[in-house]
Amino acid sequence: MVNTLTNKLYQMNFKITLLVSLFSVFAFSQKINEKDILGKWKLQIDIKKQIDKESKEMGLFEKIVIKSMSNMIESIIEEIDITFDFYKKGKLTLIVDVLDGRTPKEIETLNWYLDSNSNIIIDDIKSEKVTINNDGYWKMVNDEMHFYEDDSEIEKVRLVRFIN
Repeated sequence: MVNTLTNKLYQMNFKITLLVSLFSVFAFSQKINEKDILGKWKLQIDIKKQIDKESKEMGLFEKIVIKSMSNMIESIIEEIDITFDFYKKGKLTLIVDVLDGRTPKEIETLNWYLDSNSNIIIDDIKSEKVTINNDGYWKMVNDEMHFYEDDSEIEKVRLVRFIN
């Protein structure tokens, strides 16, 4: 009787382990397609939370300086609207709009692609106005794109789908 109960528990444990393993493989192996990316995405940066996290180990004076700078940076970020508009065949329009009513929108056309790990790679920006080397990649996480650099997520930097 005990042997039968132990055998049934072992079989149930094996089935649960198998189901969890299959689910994990399925969840992590899902490939994203071009159509999952197409459309407008708004850049969101939560600089205050990131700085709060990074400044936990700092002294009082350092914290005061960093927090005052973060408030200034946060107010600048709030005045800039950055939109990524992904198109078919690896085209992307980057739109930077300074919300002051005077500055014209800056528009750059870029290329993007999906690598073999379903990471979204955006080519470097090289124009007469700006040059930016893009050393990271974007990864779909819960219907958002999160930014990664050196295989580590840069927390609080993400793209969210733009809804009119």
